[in-house]
Amino acid sequence: MRNAFSNHNNDPEEELEGRSKSEESDSSEDEVGPRNTIGDVPLEWYNDEPHIGYDITGKKIIKLPKKDMLDSLLATADNSKNWRKIMDELNDEEVELAKNEIGLIQNLLRGKTPHPDVDPYAPYVDWFEWKDSIHPLSSAQEPKRRFIPSKWETKKVVKLIRAIREGRIKQDKPKEEPQLYLLWGDDSNSTEKSGHGLSYIPAPKPKVPGHEESYNPSVEYIPTQEEVDSYQLMYEEDRPKFIPKR
Repeated sequence: MRNAFSNHNNDPEEELEGRSKSEESDSSEDEVGPRNTIGDVPLEWYNDEPHIGYDITGKKIIKLPKKDMLDSLLATADNSKNWRKIMDELNDEEVELAKNEIGLIQNLLRGKTPHPDVDPYAPYVDWFEWKDSIHPLSSAQEPKRRFIPSKWETKKVVKLIRAIREGRIKQDKPKEEPQLYLLWGDDSNSTEKSGHGLSYIPAPKPKVPGHEESYNPSVEYIPTQEEVDSYQLMYEEDRPKFIPKR
């Protein structure tokens, strides 16, 4: 009884020393078993407790102080192998992965076989001896089910037919061909275009000839070729808009 009470009333400093010794061990010691003996109890039950559980001797496993982002950054800068460490939530300790364990994780992420010694494409070994075989592998007669229609396939077909008739299975409808129409047309097709859900847009009308185009001057008022060439030297706003011809 005295030993049992002494296990629960241990010194926190001794617990931290034990934790520091256990942290020095790598992940190869996981074969011994978990240090926390609470079993499948949810870890949320220990959120408000100063310990995370009990070890095999009944001593409390004191929680380690949580590291913030700054501490993690400084630890990564000081130790180049800090990225190998993972947090063991059950035992509340950091475990450093070994080189072979990192290789297993990388193979899993790449979709390969985890263990490098396993060959998934090993050649097939034919263990059967085919030489000097005078008897067949099986001399049994052909079964009757190979010569009559399958009743299970018949039931499946009847089930599909009933589902189609009841409308539970809908067949794919044939694709409708796109209805083509003229984008620009005369005014008589405006009602047809509005039927497709489009508002009618009339085509742009050409400019109606004005008085300049209808002017028919005499020969002495028609500009010569030299005068027409001189128009190209003028500013665009000063050029005549229309040059009469006969």
